[in-house]
Amino acid sequence: MDQEILIYLLLAIVIVLPMVGLILKRKARRAGAQRWEAKKDRQAGDDGLGATITFAADEATVRAFAAPLIEGTKRVRTQDDGTWAQTHYNDDDVVYQLVSTAEGATLGVSRAIEFSGTLNGMKAWKKLREQLVAAAAEREIAVTTGNRPLVRTADASPTGAVIWRPAA
Repeated sequence: MDQEILIYLLLAIVIVLPMVGLILKRKARRAGAQRWEAKKDRQAGDDGLGATITFAADEATVRAFAAPLIEGTKRVRTQDDGTWAQTHYNDDDVVYQLVSTAEGATLGVSRAIEFSGTLNGMKAWKKLREQLVAAAAEREIAVTTGNRPLVRTADASPTGAVIWRPAA
């Protein structure tokens, strides 16, 4: 009788334990995926790639002092349309665009590429914003900061990577 109980107990352990392990593993994966998505949303949000700078000056004035700073940044090149593309893994992982607005000229990220599940360029954009704000202060140009969070689009780059663009 004791051997039968022991056999049933061992069978229960052999059958039930792997099933419990699978359930726990799935829960852990799901939680990890949610944390990863939340991190990307933060990177694309207000304090990350979604941050903008509005200068109280016309676009030509801002471009005159901003272009040398932006082009002097590591791995940045000017594109034909006047935007600047920063390379991390792809040629244009982060694209900066300066546009005229009613308040002056606004500089922000117009496109970012998610490469291997990761958005790049948040630290570089923060550093560049700080340099541009300091340069504007030297020229006594008023600056306001804003945000235009990026969202995932249905677009895909030629390599199949996901493209993020401003929400509005």
